[in-house]
Amino acid sequence: PVSRDLELQLALRHDNYNDVGSTTNPKVGLRWTPTRNTLVRASYGTGFRAPALSDLYTPVRLGQTNGIYNDLLGCIKKGTIDNTDNPDYCGIQPDKLRGGNPDLKPEKSKQFSLGLVFEPTRFASVSLDYSRVEKRDVITYSEGAFFENPVFYSSFITRVPADPSLPGIPGYIESIDARPRNTASLDTSGIDVGFDLKLPQTSIGRFGIGFSGTYVIEYKTGGGGSFVDGVGKFSNDQVVQRWRHLATVNYDQGPWAATLTQTFYLGYRDQNPLPNGQPRRVGSYELWDLTGSWAASKQLKFRLGVKNLFDRNPPVSNQIYSFLAGYDPNYTDPRGRLFFGSVSYSFK
Repeated sequence: PVSRDLELQLALRHDNYNDVGSTTNPKVGLRWTPTRNTLVRASYGTGFRAPALSDLYTPVRLGQTNGIYNDLLGCIKKGTIDNTDNPDYCGIQPDKLRGGNPDLKPEKSKQFSLGLVFEPTRFASVSLDYSRVEKRDVITYSEGAFFENPVFYSSFITRVPADPSLPGIPGYIESIDARPRNTASLDTSGIDVGFDLKLPQTSIGRFGIGFSGTYVIEYKTGGGGSFVDGVGKFSNDQVVQRWRHLATVNYDQGPWAATLTQTFYLGYRDQNPLPNGQPRRVGSYELWDLTGSWAASKQLKFRLGVKNLFDRNPPVSNQIYSFLAGYDPNYTDPRGRLFFGSVSYSFK
């Protein structure tokens, strides 16, 4: 504490790994309450992540890429040459060398956040936070990056000799060396918003409303000074939604309680375009869950609920990175409506 209204936090962390070396990372935090109802918070720090043992020492093996890709340097129209139907360049699945890399370095980061919390009453609060993270020497496993930026990754791509009948077009891709390397960078920033309201007690019970959401401003990945913003589209084998939120309505009346929850993910641009070449959109994903509980006593409590209340299917996606086709399993749940129950007893 610097004063009644201002607090500072200083922290220092030192790590030592016998296979990648040592690092020291500081953190500085600030907490300021200019009024009884207002809180300002901020922090800055650096980070460090050592490569996992599997990143370093997994045995090397040869397989094929998980997905099917187009070679951006070859599946093109160049002058009088139309090479967009050549199966050596379009819709390819080349050999892929995978395994560990004992020469990996640690990932390093810098992060900053600034936020505001306002509580007009003890029953309501609103929060707004901005954050930014910059990561360097990021260990990348993404095979998609080889095909989205083939010039930067050219030293890890093996091509056959160029075909003289295709002037200006390099030889087709024979294999890629996709062992993990410190070739990527990541710059991302976003805004988190929160809202919490507890309504007054009524004759039929008490209601509460909660909301928390994240708006991603940017999610730029790349290397060699070339960055690609992956927000709102399938990029580098992953999806970063521009917006997602969690909203809840709570109810309680004596021993009875219930919660209705909405989870929402904004739609995005799919991995592959439509047959006419236009971008394809994946629809937004919305799930509702409902739970209820009854406290028979201070010790005994019963709970019932249903997940995916309206039996919503995942939105259709044409992604081909995952072995599961038809939807993206990285953020969706194909199980449909699910019922559950539990009984708990406390011996306190």
